[in-house]
Amino acid sequence: IWVDPRDARRVWAGATDGLYASDDAGGMWNSIGMEAITVTAIARLENSFSVGTKYNGVWLRRDDAQTWTPFGLPNDSIVSLVYDDARAILYAATPRGIFKMNCTVAATC
Repeated sequence: IWVDPRDARRVWAGATDGLYASDDAGGMWNSIGMEAITVTAIARLENSFSVGTKYNGVWLRRDDAQTWTPFGLPNDSIVSLVYDDARAILYAATPRGIFKMNCTVAATC
């Protein structure tokens, strides 16, 4: 679950059948992608969102886009995602260990 720190009514939640968003603190939910994929983690990056999945790695959606694109660790299950704002690094915890993805090198985040 991710709750917008600037507006607690805006909530995102991962589920076994995709990703859902609510603009009224969970009163109503709408699918926002990742259908048929289990979403296990959500992280807000500088200009995008990243989600971790079960068996499908990390995916990214820029703020100005409506589609999700694979970002890294394909075929891995993601346990947790954390974004370090100061260093522009996304950390992903998996059963194989912790990995980091530098978002400044390719400016993909």
